[in-house]
Amino acid sequence: MKKRHSISILIMTTLWTTFVLPVFTQEISEPEKNFEYLWQTFDRNYGIFGPKRIDWKGLYAIYRPKVTPQTTEEGLFDIMANMLGHLNDNRVRLRAPFRSFQSGILGQMTMEDFSLDLVQTKYLKESYESRMPLRGNHNFTFGWLTPSIGYFHFRGFRNIALSTDII
Repeated sequence: MKKRHSISILIMTTLWTTFVLPVFTQEISEPEKNFEYLWQTFDRNYGIFGPKRIDWKGLYAIYRPKVTPQTTEEGLFDIMANMLGHLNDNRVRLRAPFRSFQSGILGQMTMEDFSLDLVQTKYLKESYESRMPLRGNHNFTFGWLTPSIGYFHFRGFRNIALSTDII
């Protein structure tokens, strides 16, 4: 009986020193820490992986091995932006002193490209020929996409005067 007990202790000690202890004692690099922080923040706080059918853990398995201690800031930015691009969410942004990234369709176009005609021709199935002309200013734009669907685009909420000027 003593022999079995000592064998199980030996096995547990071997497993602990082989697999668990290195995880606690191994220091990871700054690029790896930053990637882990970003991934874990979304993992804990982003609430629509399920409805969007996004395998967040699967994306971790794809993108985490690309981050090494030698990964540059620019390289890390590209890796994280590519991973966040899968979310296809206009509210997701990544900013660094040297550049920025926005997920979703708005990240793929400039504000000059964005117009009611673009929304209507690219994103609506049917056209509405006699729509009210697009109205607004640089901050707040509105019009009709179909006889029963209105369109509002708010570029920002910081300048109340710009939004109220068109009323």
